[in-house]
Amino acid sequence: MIFLLWFFPPPVPPTLLKRTISRTVAGVCIYFFLKRVFQEEKINIVNLFLQGLCYDNTLK
Repeated sequence: MIFLLWFFPPPVPPTLLKRTISRTVAGVCIYFFLKRVFQEEKINIVNLFLQGLCYDNTLK
């Protein structure tokens, strides 16, 4: 029985599948967008990261 489940996994609910696919697509789009921005602007990522940490501290 477990062997069969291994080869034929139970069907995933279509809404969950759509959500996962859309999140993956969004993540890939954001990744490529950020990659392009960092290449064009030549921003120091470490500096941006430190600014983010400072911003997080001001929110608390």
